[in-house]
Amino acid sequence: MAFAAGATSGFSGTSGPLKGLAVRGLALDRLHLVGALSMASLVGDVTKTAVWTDAALLTGGDYLVALACLPLMFFATFLGRRFNTRIGERGYTGLFWTVMAGYTGRLLAGL
Repeated sequence: MAFAAGATSGFSGTSGPLKGLAVRGLALDRLHLVGALSMASLVGDVTKTAVWTDAALLTGGDYLVALACLPLMFFATFLGRRFNTRIGERGYTGLFWTVMAGYTGRLLAGL
């Protein structure tokens, strides 16, 4: 899965869903699963940001957008926690696979 994620993420943005499938295979409870997925996403985003910063691809406007998004991230975290504690397991599984189907469509459209 890691090879497929790396090979296709440049043009299709599929590394997230493939990481999702890999982490989902760990048989974690839902809140730990969401936390593990969030951490995997954070590590990827921080790595990309470091590479882009080193290559001088980010401008001052990019940092301003990131700063403006900080309050939104805190709000989304609390909203996501509320959502994840209220939705049933069947609904959560359906939502997960709906997102995966969307990413699959995005990958196919990119080919």
